[in-house]
Amino acid sequence: MKYRNAFQLINQISFIDMKVTEDLAEFIGILIGDGHIAKDGKEISIVENKLLDISHMKHTSNLIKRLFGITPKIYLGKGYHSGAVRCKFYSKKVQEFLIKYFGFQRGNKMEYKLEIPKQFFSDKKLLAACLRGIFDTDGGIYHHRRRDPMIEIDSYNVHLKHSIVSALKTLGFTVTFSGRRIYIYAKNEISKFFEIVGSNNLRNNYKYQVWKTSGNMLKTKELVIDNIKIYEKISIESKNKMWVIFEPDEIFKKLNTDNYISHAPIV
Repeated sequence: MKYRNAFQLINQISFIDMKVTEDLAEFIGILIGDGHIAKDGKEISIVENKLLDISHMKHTSNLIKRLFGITPKIYLGKGYHSGAVRCKFYSKKVQEFLIKYFGFQRGNKMEYKLEIPKQFFSDKKLLAACLRGIFDTDGGIYHHRRRDPMIEIDSYNVHLKHSIVSALKTLGFTVTFSGRRIYIYAKNEISKFFEIVGSNNLRNNYKYQVWKTSGNMLKTKELVIDNIKIYEKISIESKNKMWVIFEPDEIFKKLNTDNYISHAPIV
């Protein structure tokens, strides 16, 4: 019997028989980076920057639908949460699945030994996919020195930091780290990173392509965001003081998610 997604597999076959796909490994990476498994036993959420990461949130929403057959809600932040976009869904079975097979726990990720699942280290494609999810949520390509690029991934969890370093070394990268930050500086390795690990976050891909074509590394603040006026209008129209809630298809039609970074200087 064929199953359309991972959710249908949870109570049907054991993990030993289940094929873990690159999509699932990437979702695990996204959850490691910006995800949260609530103590209520049902809620699973991912929070990102609503101006810079809305295209990636669309990708994440589609990933959840493909994997688990669940359509999440999209929350645009207001007031204290004004910089955030949240993708959230509820499933006790998916929570239990993530905890049982991938080492997650409910509650604050800083309070337990969070790591890249050990089974991914035996398959470099799965390891790269998981790193892609982490990179797109807790990392990016940034300006180093005057014109040079660097890959940077942040991790406040010391166990996770060492796990990410180990994963990058397993894939053949030379890394350095200081405090909570992990870096790749060599230009040839940055190109290799985008070939092997890659990104599904438009912000990262755009900045990488600008550097490859022009030799210049844009600072994140140089990017012009076309969706600001739309966000402002949504915030004014909504009576909710904290979050504005949408179905994914509704909000992503309002926002220009496929080309929302434009007019950035390329010199």
